[in-house]
Amino acid sequence: MEHAPLSPSPAFIPWTMKGVTLRYLLIFAVAFFGKFLFASGFGFYEDDYLQILPIYPFNLGDALHRAWFDLRTWTHGEPVGFAISELHAYFVTRFDTLLVGFLLGLILVSVNGCLFYRLARRFFPDFPAFVAACVFVLYPADTSEQIIMNQPWQLLNLTFVLLAFLFYRKNITISYGLALCSLLTYEHFFFPFAAAPFFLNRGERFSFKRCISHAFFVVIAPACMILTRDFLGEPRAREVTASPSEVFSKVPSSIGLGLSNSVQTFFARMWDAIAHGGSFSWGIIILTGLCIVLVFRRKEASIPENEPEHSWQNLLIIAGGAAFAAAAGYVLAFRPDNYPPILNLGRLSGWNAPASIGVCILLGCAITAIWRLSSVGREIMAWVSAGAVGTLVAAGVYIQRIDYVASWDQQRSFLQQLFATSNTWSPDTVLVIDLDNSDRKSMSTPGFPLYWLTIDLPDAVPQLMHIVAFQEFTKDHHACPMAIGYMRGMKSVAEPGGVRLEMDNHAPIHIKDGYFQMFQIHHGRLVRVSDPVWSIAGVQLHPQSPEARRQWGVPLSKAGMILLRGNHLWPSVDNGLMYPTTPSYSRAFGNLPEE
Repeated sequence: MEHAPLSPSPAFIPWTMKGVTLRYLLIFAVAFFGKFLFASGFGFYEDDYLQILPIYPFNLGDALHRAWFDLRTWTHGEPVGFAISELHAYFVTRFDTLLVGFLLGLILVSVNGCLFYRLARRFFPDFPAFVAACVFVLYPADTSEQIIMNQPWQLLNLTFVLLAFLFYRKNITISYGLALCSLLTYEHFFFPFAAAPFFLNRGERFSFKRCISHAFFVVIAPACMILTRDFLGEPRAREVTASPSEVFSKVPSSIGLGLSNSVQTFFARMWDAIAHGGSFSWGIIILTGLCIVLVFRRKEASIPENEPEHSWQNLLIIAGGAAFAAAAGYVLAFRPDNYPPILNLGRLSGWNAPASIGVCILLGCAITAIWRLSSVGREIMAWVSAGAVGTLVAAGVYIQRIDYVASWDQQRSFLQQLFATSNTWSPDTVLVIDLDNSDRKSMSTPGFPLYWLTIDLPDAVPQLMHIVAFQEFTKDHHACPMAIGYMRGMKSVAEPGGVRLEMDNHAPIHIKDGYFQMFQIHHGRLVRVSDPVWSIAGVQLHPQSPEARRQWGVPLSKAGMILLRGNHLWPSVDNGLMYPTTPSYSRAFGNLPEE
């Protein structure tokens, strides 16, 4: 009996993986480097304070109760979305780190990229399908995928839609069920599914009968949803039913503006990575491009094409369907809060995500067309496409650094400084941040301006303090201390003993004479304002004395500890020795100060 020779290339080494597995691994790597490379420096952004932060004290029963309530009452007409968001927020707040939430985001982005690759493989050769999947993962007009609260509304919703496309020709019942889940989660992602009949499998002919039955479903399902929401009094549905002519007049411009914004951003980010990225970006571009080209040149990693290619006619039908899906992604952008759809940074850039399915399939059609023309064109397209993916990875890394990491550094530093003054707080204290006379740039990044101080901050401060401190402040019917970023133009109304600030997204904030502290922000530092009088709404208010009322500051809640505590050294480093330092670092200098 002869002994089998040892394999020089074990199967678990990524370089030796074959076929689809290696493609999936590459898509995961693209998602990691392009979206989550600096996840350890990420934090909370905008609506995270409203949807994630309040869930930290919940138990499982609380989360299930709220999810059931959302399903029964059709909260904001999105029952599935709100129910999933309650359970999602409960899950990510069970851990003592935000990294679990970002790991979940990485998994969802990667899974969506792999699902899109599987969908694209039905239409295109392997390499164009892979490039289209990478662009889908890195879609430059959408920079919101790292935000934790976006995961159920956007990332999981994309999963629903992609699965609906994949099941469309296998099991229509499951496909339509998934599409309805998308519609009841966040309706914007449902409409690209209207293009499903145009996405032909290889060797399949276009069916008008299938297209008509599908159109019936696509029209009836949203119509029933709108009428139900209108019956329940949901204001956005009322806007549609009250003035349909205004709605339909804005839809064409919404589509045109949205698509032009996506395409322009795509080329602008690639050019910026090349022209302004510097050596770091060039290194990312070269390494990414080489990895993709070398992997696809390996015969062991090739995937045989067992099915015939699409005819030019079918490829044109798929391209038409892709353009229709891309346009459908902006059908609902007529709403005042979303019009015009020209954002490409921050949380609201997620509005571009539904159209990414159609845009990236259309890109796959273009690459496939050039791929077929000649072997020279194929070679050039391979290198250009690989380099383009590299530029988008470099652009994603840049966005992570200047938006997500920088913004969280600003926010955490501000909140730490704010809580450093908590030994001067008393019941009913309002901490007013004078934004008109502050250095706004030091509290803003391109995608996350300082408006979170006016919208999210009032709810954040009470939830970051320990429940015992909260109860102590609010006993005898007093209000818990809170903070608000104030700008001229905010509606203020005089009332006995003070002023009331009317808020669009928060209950009115009552500022009492002698019960407020005024601050400004300069070069990232919180500076107390010592002016004896503040004139607002025709009333002159006197600030609270900054004298300490207790020896220690307000203790933090679990959420406060997770979000605001400083970075700590590893024990082996903190207790290590370095000549001539004795004793160890921690004993010589004490604990590191909070950042």
